[in-house]
Amino acid sequence: KFPSGVVPVAVPRMPIGLKARGRRTWKAMAEDGMATEQVLLLEEVCRTADRLDELDELLRGKGSWFDLAEQAEGSGVGTVVIDRALSEVRQQQNVFKQMLVTVRQLAPGAVPQDRGSRGAYAKGPGSTAVKDEVGTRRAARGNWRSA
Repeated sequence: KFPSGVVPVAVPRMPIGLKARGRRTWKAMAEDGMATEQVLLLEEVCRTADRLDELDELLRGKGSWFDLAEQAEGSGVGTVVIDRALSEVRQQQNVFKQMLVTVRQLAPGAVPQDRGSRGAYAKGPGSTAVKDEVGTRRAARGNWRSA
């Protein structure tokens, strides 16, 4: 059963333009009766999987890490633009993971997580999360960078 307001739909055709990894991901995860939100997220999961493969190619030397751009024609002055592929890969991997979790949580019968998405947190009366404890200590010291 789906939550109220969530309408299941038949899985549409695989989105146009997916590359090998995106197509494999679609085939592995797409099901009849998915909620619209799941289908939309799955499309983004597949595109992100393809994007990660493209960035991996770049990191393995199959692309350029920088471009030379002349600031003004004939000026002889140029700018070196360094590609930030590695940091982009990290960001894309995190987004990919979050989208996968969200797709699973939207599935009928999904059980909500009992912990935060990053590490284990204490449970029970009177307990606080590690982040809250750190924030409390920082605030007590007058640190302007609170949790």
